Order: sequence, then C-alpha cells, then structure tokens
Amino acid sequence: MNAGKILADLYGSLLAVGGRHNHPIVAAQANNFCQAAVRKSRATFSAIDTEQVITQNLHQFIDKPFAARLDGFGRSFDQFQRHRKAFTLDGNHDLIDQIMVDIQDVASCMQLQEDESSALMNTIASMKSSVDRWKADSYRTHKVEESVAQPISYTFKKSLFGKVQVDFRCQRCGNHVTASAEDIGRLEHCPKCNHDFIVPGEASLADHRKRVKEVEEQYLDLGVDEEDPEMDDKEKEFEWDGETVLGCLILTGIAAVICWACFKFLL
Repeated sequence: MNAGKILADLYGSLLAVGGRHNHPIVAAQANNFCQAAVRKSRATFSAIDTEQVITQNLHQFIDKPFAARLDGFGRSFDQFQRHRKAFTLDGNHDLIDQIMVDIQDVASCMQLQEDESSALMNTIASMKSSVDRWKADSYRTHKVEESVAQPISYTFKKSLFGKVQVDFRCQRCGNHVTASAEDIGRLEHCPKCNHDFIVPGEASLADHRKRVKEVEEQYLDLGVDEEDPEMDDKEKEFEWDGETVLGCLILTGIAAVICWACFKFLL
C-alpha cells in the first residue's frame, strides 16, 4: 500500500476524533504534517491527493459517536503499524518518531470533553508504547544479525557437576563469559557491558549430534548396542549430564552411610 495514503488515512481519522468544531483548528496542521512525512518517506502520493484522502476520512467518521471515531482512528493506526517499515529509512526510526510527535501535537489542539480527551490521550499513549516495543525489537534483531556476522571464538569445558559449558569472550569489552550448552544459539548479553550476542557453539553441537546419530544408525544396522570405540574425548564430554553425576553422588552417599553404620556397629 502507498505510504502517502496510509499517512493520510491516519491523519484524517485522527481529525475526525475531534468532531466538526475542531476541524478548522487542526485540519491545516495535520495536512502539513502529512505532506512533510510523505516527502520524507519517499512516497509517490501527491500533496493534492493527500489532502483529498484526509478530507474523505474526516467525512467518513466525523458524524459518528466519539467511541466510533476513536475506533476508526485505532484501525487507521493498526494499518500504519502493519506498514511501518515503509517509514523506517535505512534502519532509522526518526520519521516514525516524528509522526508520533505530530499525532500528539494534533491531539493537543483539539477541544474535547474531559473524558473524551482522556480517552484519546490514553489511546495515543498505548500506540506510542506499541511503537517503542517494535523499535526495541527491531534494534535487537539488528544486534542479532550483527552478532551472527561476527563469529565468536569459543571452547567447550565441563562444569564441576559434569555439565557441558561454552567459554568465550565478549566481542565488545573482552569480558570472559561462560554459558551452558542449553543456551547455545540463544540471544544473551554480556553481564559487564550489556552487549548482545548469540551464544556460540551451535555448529559444533549440531555436528556432534549428527555424528552421534550416524553412529547409532550404524550400530542399529549391525544389531549391536554398544558405544563407538573411536569416539574421541571431546565427543564423550557431551555424554555427561546432570542425571549421571547425580546418580554417582547418590551412590557415593549410600556407600558413606553404610561405612559409617559398620564403623558404629564395630564400636
């Protein structure tokens, strides 16, 4: 959909929220805002067409009850949200920020009853929160792409309890970071500088799982159910898990209790 028409629908439905007596106050202001935003968004909509669409939207909603006018504005904003990338120029959100400021400015010029003005401002505040969340997600996605584009060197090790961990350094500050194998491939951040990154090791883990699956299929075909004698030490460290370690600890505890009981019995 054309970016100019999206904006014209948005501003026209916003004007309608104010009712007929507000039209002369804010119509020219809204049209100027819309034309400026259309130029910045590189849209092909002409200034005359923009004014016509604003007027059409105004007449479509202006005679309806306030709740219906506010709902029409909400639907126009939903349409703007769905096509917001048209107003994000080269990853820059300045135009979207300016549009939200324009909406606030137009709304502040309207002469409404107290409850109507409160409802409109709450709606705009909710819209702004939605835009801010999207901007944050967009920024985070950009950071993920940036992190993926810069591979991180890493090593595997086992924790005290036998869990596989990934050791690496933050790309920004060089801080030493340790993550569990379960976090491999997830978006995390450095505890020191808060830099976002993807926990490395996914390729190695996927390759290991592929080799293990091939070995299992090979032994199933042979009717043998035993470990591959050629599995190297690095692969075997993946075989350790919390359940194995916990089982060893339990058996050690039972043995200790038996020894203590025997010692007490002999005394």
